[in-house]
Amino acid sequence: MRIDDRFTGKEQVFRTAACGPAGTCSVTLIQEHETEIFVNGELLAKLVCTAEHLAEMALGHLISEGVFRSADDMDVLIVSPDGRRVDVSGKTASCGEAGGTLPVGGNSAVRPLCGSAEDRTAEDFLQRLAHAAAERFSKDMPLHKETRSTHCAFLMRGTETVFETEDISRHSAMDKVIGRLVISGIPAEETAVFISGRVPADVVRKTVRAGVPVLMSKELPTKEAVRLAGRYGLTLLSQVTLGGFLTFSEGASGRLSG
Repeated sequence: MRIDDRFTGKEQVFRTAACGPAGTCSVTLIQEHETEIFVNGELLAKLVCTAEHLAEMALGHLISEGVFRSADDMDVLIVSPDGRRVDVSGKTASCGEAGGTLPVGGNSAVRPLCGSAEDRTAEDFLQRLAHAAAERFSKDMPLHKETRSTHCAFLMRGTETVFETEDISRHSAMDKVIGRLVISGIPAEETAVFISGRVPADVVRKTVRAGVPVLMSKELPTKEAVRLAGRYGLTLLSQVTLGGFLTFSEGASGRLSG
């Protein structure tokens, strides 16, 4: 696959004045950006996002929504200079595999993530992984610090953060992380993803399609997300903080301390 990213960039924030009980103050607002994704000349999706990492977002969206099985099935991905349009050509997945149905089955859809030799058990590694993600999250992200209006997502390999992004849409943030994973060539089974937003079933579905074995969040998942994660062997860590996290299995939950 060839990526031709012609996007020249765009101002992401807008500074203005607002009035309150204490008088007038200066505020910083984030600017929405809309990108249309065309596949083989036909409009597939319109995504509202933050205007950065648009190639990664489009690629991650197409993989995580089952439109393409892998980047190998894509010929070229072109981002327009204004970032309003992405054109992708290639061999799409069959209709039965796209959308809500996962093109995998059983409990072995994703490979379990292994820690280093210093980890005595999988639990040891998950505690180190969650602590590293929580520590990075505690430092905040630039746009969120300025506007308080974005979600963030981290791609981790071991306990190292190899890519981080933020977006007004948690789904677009997730797509950007998945897109960068595909571009990087890092084996998906060696990675984990942290997101700052809640975890519904569609976010779990994206993670499974990407082949990522661990999904972490500072929020709680939905009931459907827990069931889907269990079905496809995805390790789901929720309410991840420096003090610990929650795991789920067969409707039960328990806290592991860091």
